[in-house]
Amino acid sequence: MIHDGEYIITSGSFINGAAHHTLHHLYFNYNYGQYFTIWDKIGGSHRLPGEEQFNKKLRKDEVIWEKQSKETNLDNEDLDQKR
Repeated sequence: MIHDGEYIITSGSFINGAAHHTLHHLYFNYNYGQYFTIWDKIGGSHRLPGEEQFNKKLRKDEVIWEKQSKETNLDNEDLDQKR
């Protein structure tokens, strides 16, 4: 269900749906939960999916991809500085 590409579960849900899981792949230090978001919320690793996760047009937008790529690099740099 989390790899099906159907982003039907809303961002406020306690269920870890495809949109949450996609963010786990984009920003690998978020949304570890297999089924539920509660443990990520408790542990501080929860990241809410944005509108670009639910809008098919935005999901394929190169500007959005560039933004996500930059955010991923910033997260990686932050991790490197913490080591």
